[in-house]
Amino acid sequence: MQRLIQISDLHLFSDADMSLKGRQTRQGFLAVLAHIREHYASVDRLLITGDLAHDGQAETYEMLRESLGDLAGCSRVLPGNHDGRMALRSVFPEELDLRSETLNFSDLVGDWHIIGLDTQDTGLLSGRLTEEQLAWLTNCLDEYDQHPTMIFMHHPPLHIGSAWIDAMLLQEPAAFQGIVAKAKQVRAVCCGHIHQAFEGKMGSTAVWTVPSTSMQFKPATTGLELDDIPPGFRLIELDGASIRTEIIRVPVG
Repeated sequence: MQRLIQISDLHLFSDADMSLKGRQTRQGFLAVLAHIREHYASVDRLLITGDLAHDGQAETYEMLRESLGDLAGCSRVLPGNHDGRMALRSVFPEELDLRSETLNFSDLVGDWHIIGLDTQDTGLLSGRLTEEQLAWLTNCLDEYDQHPTMIFMHHPPLHIGSAWIDAMLLQEPAAFQGIVAKAKQVRAVCCGHIHQAFEGKMGSTAVWTVPSTSMQFKPATTGLELDDIPPGFRLIELDGASIRTEIIRVPVG
């Protein structure tokens, strides 16, 4: 069995004491990381799906990497809309495909094919995939078409039912949706960005999101409303071709 853990939306600052909307983001991240270390030390991959830093500074990514310690070796990182792509590349160079301007990855974990897509559209809250990325994705899926597959990305590719968030998801998602629909081996698309747990469907493919390790957004709202529930992460266990997943919440303080 392979074990994956997804965390997202850390919103860290180079100043460890900085807060965002009244939350000390570093405190929540460290609580989640401590829980993972205590209960899931044998994780095969730690997927960090965007908004690692709120300030996009290399110093922040260096602090993150230091905090990860030995987990850095099994981590895969993707930028979100707040991240500094070049700074992230400089601190996590071995985790990324450096042949492209965007920071994507393709990885085999046991029999499973794990794909990471960089959906950052520089300067915007919403996301986008380039034609080059869509072609790369198609080639990856064709090359490993006998492997059950999961795709990780920051911006969800479908509406989640909160009007203000739905305006800043993956833009023009039809091409991506079409590629995934043709690739029957894609079992799930796992995203961040929305600071809440969500489960939906894109055709026959599951779409899952994960809570933030910092602040949580209430679902089904017309504007930003913070939720009082704790931060969390998504545990994914792969056994043969089957998936078991759950959201685990971690109290802070």
